[in-house]
Amino acid sequence: MFGLIIFLIIVFLMAAGFAWLADQPGSLLILKFGGLEFAEENLAVIAAIAFAILLAIIFIWIIITMVWKTPGNIGSFFKNRRREKGWRAIADGVIAVGAGDISAARRAAKQSNKFLPEEPVAGLLTAQTAQMDGKQDVARQAFETMLSKPETKVLGLRGLYMEAEATGQKEAARLLVEQAVTEQPGLEWSGKALLSMQAADGDWDGALITLDQNADAKLYDKKEAKRLRAVLLTASAIQLETSNPQKAKSQALEAHRLAPDFVPAAATASRVLARLSELRKATKVVETSWKLTPHPELMDAYTHVRSGDSGVDRLKRAETLNNLRPNHAEGLMGVARAKMDVQDWDGARLTLASLLNSAPTERVCLMMSEVEEGQYGDRGRVREWLSRAVHAQRDAVWTADGYIADEWAPISPISGELDAYEWRVPVENLGEDPDLLLEDIPEGPRELPVVTIAQSAATLATTINEDNVTILSEQTDDLAKSDDPSPAASEVVSDENDMDVASKSANEDAPKVEVIADDQSASDNVKIIGDDPITQGAIDDPGTKEAEPTRKRFKLF
Repeated sequence: MFGLIIFLIIVFLMAAGFAWLADQPGSLLILKFGGLEFAEENLAVIAAIAFAILLAIIFIWIIITMVWKTPGNIGSFFKNRRREKGWRAIADGVIAVGAGDISAARRAAKQSNKFLPEEPVAGLLTAQTAQMDGKQDVARQAFETMLSKPETKVLGLRGLYMEAEATGQKEAARLLVEQAVTEQPGLEWSGKALLSMQAADGDWDGALITLDQNADAKLYDKKEAKRLRAVLLTASAIQLETSNPQKAKSQALEAHRLAPDFVPAAATASRVLARLSELRKATKVVETSWKLTPHPELMDAYTHVRSGDSGVDRLKRAETLNNLRPNHAEGLMGVARAKMDVQDWDGARLTLASLLNSAPTERVCLMMSEVEEGQYGDRGRVREWLSRAVHAQRDAVWTADGYIADEWAPISPISGELDAYEWRVPVENLGEDPDLLLEDIPEGPRELPVVTIAQSAATLATTINEDNVTILSEQTDDLAKSDDPSPAASEVVSDENDMDVASKSANEDAPKVEVIADDQSASDNVKIIGDDPITQGAIDDPGTKEAEPTRKRFKLF
């Protein structure tokens, strides 16, 4: 539109100029050539002749220029055509690599190198095609070629780094990453890879420097950078906890300041401060984190802040910490544990009562089994709580990439990712060996898998002598949790001579449980069906050791 306006203005000015010349009187001698004189009284005619001559000159110049440039234009045409074919081959090759079409990728890589041999993208396509084709030497050579050009050097370094990682060449991979960081600081892949490598090697000081560089390059937002710095400082403090407590204290306190809800930082700071006899500051650190994230490690650090204290003193500290977040499960369990340490069994039972009213976790059930054993020594009740613990909801644990650890660690042992551990309830894998449900058990006797004594001892304890029992089968949840697993609920006709089993059961659908027991452990409720040597790995009572014993095989109905 703008060009059209300019054109119309030029035409208007030319028309106005010719009109002005036409109105001017007089004559003008133009030239004398070959004895001829050209003169014209009208200046408009003279202007028209001059304009025609100018057009002729321009036309001749254009013709000469076209003839002069024709060879170059022809060469450019074929060159552009080759580039077009090359870029089309690159596009087809990228699509083929993404689709996994190795044949098409090979053809495209060959075409791109034919038409665009100096193009970096063509070299990258060749390398990717070689990787997909399993030709690692060809791919490595393509990446090494990229190192010779400044514009493709970092691309070549990344390709060689990926090759080194794939083949497990850790030292070579680190050298390539360090070179890439030096060549072009602020690259995300090299900066984060170097940080992970330094963390994996325990080079916490180097990792902190790299983290600061990555944060300056905006590879992390402020919140993420603070969290990662707290993780690295905590890991370094744990490493220096005994060798250099002063530096460990400084790092742990900084980590706690950056992330007050980060439990490992608070627990580490508390331990180091307690080692340096700064008890008041140690308790303050734990209290701050406890208000945000109650955790058993914080409870342990708080109650044991001063070594040599009596159990009563530890109980007072546990109650103090629990009062900061009243009725929290971790606080109640910490108080119950402290009461158990001073053998206040009734108090521990009362403290755990609120947790038992809801869905008790595995840890609560195990604590109740300790209470029963410590207060009454009732082995039946102990086994009942152990059975409930097996089927209770799991407690939160430190887990990373599905791996469960007893203690926190800065990196995952599976993926090597930094700050991968979380305090959470592990995901149950129901696909491998799910608990048998009562409705899934078919009628009639059946062999069941070997399980631990805790899963079925509560049911079997009333029908077989508990001292000489080796459990070889799994009891169902419903049966294991039965309130009255007494012999009156089932009867068995015993006949040792013909080894046949005949049963009269009050509940025909009840699942069968197979055990191995010594001869003297059989009762009226047990049918002997054959001799069986002790299975390897069986659980024996230490008080009944005999040379080459033989046990009877029974079935309960």
